[in-house]
Amino acid sequence: MSIRKRYFHQYLVSWALFLVACILSLLLAIFLPLSPNNSWRYTLAALPMFPAALWVGITLARATALTLNDMDELQRHIQLEAFSFSLAGTATLSFALGWVQWWSEFEINYAFVPLIAGAFWAVGFIRARRKYQ
Repeated sequence: MSIRKRYFHQYLVSWALFLVACILSLLLAIFLPLSPNNSWRYTLAALPMFPAALWVGITLARATALTLNDMDELQRHIQLEAFSFSLAGTATLSFALGWVQWWSEFEINYAFVPLIAGAFWAVGFIRARRKYQ
């Protein structure tokens, strides 16, 4: 099995396990014979999520590290610049939005922060790749 297929297989297996855990926890929350006001219902529904999230996190971190180890020096440098741009942009935007939320009645959902980080990474990647062409 080639290296890229092995990494893709690791990503695919870990995400599939995570999705199975999500479906099981959803089914557990729906069909659990507890009253809707019982707090144990939510605790039991979320229980399978912790090991699944830990497994996915460890597997994705390992696959990402192996992918970075297989890159040449220029590709690593481009990825480092993209990640640095993403980290700085996301931190600055999150801090600014936190101040907006602190000083106003505006409520901000922070579930979009990974999307913002991905967008900043894409901009940083394009910028760094053009720089080294």
